[in-house]
Amino acid sequence: MKIFLLIAGIVLIVACVSSALFAALNLFGFYHTHDGSSELYARMRIRATVFFIVAAVLAVAAVACFIVRANIIKNEFPFSDPPETACLTCTHVLDKSAPVKYVSHDEDGCWQFLCGEVHDTSEARMVALSEIIKIDKKTADFAKLSRGEYAEYQDDTGNWTIQKR
Repeated sequence: MKIFLLIAGIVLIVACVSSALFAALNLFGFYHTHDGSSELYARMRIRATVFFIVAAVLAVAAVACFIVRANIIKNEFPFSDPPETACLTCTHVLDKSAPVKYVSHDEDGCWQFLCGEVHDTSEARMVALSEIIKIDKKTADFAKLSRGEYAEYQDDTGNWTIQKR
């Protein structure tokens, strides 16, 4: 749907510009035709007016497509927290040298996405929640973790276990 709205918006803008150009050409002809009949002048003026109205309607439709698309994108974020919510991660997850194996939604609302190893504080990083999803798309699966819950990857089974603190 996002791609359709983007393409529709672009097509509508191109059509709008074309219509405005045709209107301008009709006005140019109206003002620069010296030997035409009054009927010709009237048709040129009507055509110019119609093309300007069509251009305005197309512009409104294009803007509506872009607004609807923006709302769809905004509502796609899987977490109930805003995309700019700060969360903790480690350098291993950030540089993609290790996958996320521990996800925690702390009681205070803080999110942690770690590789499951023991870390020194110098390896801790704070990033936006939206950045974590870009790094590892599977982290969106944990959007429904309640406060006080955490999920750990079990290497022996390949499954995740979710527990409450």
